[in-house]
Order: sequence, then C-alpha cells, then structure tokens
Amino acid sequence: MISLALHLVVCIALCVGCSTKSPLYFQTKGRVVTSQLLEHLEDVHDLDDLIEILPRLQMLFDQLVDVMIEARKWQVKEGVEWGPSEEDAALSARLCSELNRIFAIPAARDLIEKSQHRALERLDAFETKVNKNARN
Repeated sequence: MISLALHLVVCIALCVGCSTKSPLYFQTKGRVVTSQLLEHLEDVHDLDDLIEILPRLQMLFDQLVDVMIEARKWQVKEGVEWGPSEEDAALSARLCSELNRIFAIPAARDLIEKSQHRALERLDAFETKVNKNARN
C-alpha cells in the first residue's frame, strides 16, 4: 500500500523516545523495527511465503506504531522537532521498494493492508488527538 509506505517514511522521521530519551533514541528504535520488517519482506517470494509471515508482520507494524506514538508524545512534551536523516530516508525507500515488489503478487496488497490496519487506526487516532489538543 503506497499510502502506508509514505506514512512510514514520515513516521520514521518522527521515530527518533523517558527522561533520557532523545531523537536518536527514537530513530534507533524505528530503524530496528523497520530493518526487521525488511528482513521478513525480503524473504517473501510468493503468496504462501507472505501468508506464513503475516502474523509477524502485523506484530512489527504494531511495534513501529508504538515507537511512533512514543516519539510523538516525547516531541510534544519536550517541544522538539526533527526531520528524517539520510539513513532514515534510505531505509524508508528500501521499505517502499520491498512493499511495491510484494504488491505485484496477486492478493498480496490486500493481505498486507489488512495486517497494517489495526496499527494505522491506532496511529491515526493518536494523531487526531494530538492535533485536537494542539488546537485547544
């Protein structure tokens, strides 16, 4: 799903998260989860491979959103903003490329979108809350 890939690009930029946390802390956590996603996606060559790893992908999408939410909470609390590093942009591009490769497999797009659905709903709900609080 291209929108998820773009969403992840933006979110990895935010994933750079406790009192000793820093942008680097969140970036590192986001990179670890994204790298794990890539490892699993690179092993997908057909629909059977994808079906086998779907539970793990769903868990990793949930973990990535956990990092994004934690990072965003820290940003709001500390009043700190940062953008994506070159490393984050490269990792996001690799993730987009892998997702696009897998989307060429019949029925794969639908399965991946379903595995992302819960995590993206949580992220959207959180961002809606943050944006609403910022307006008040």
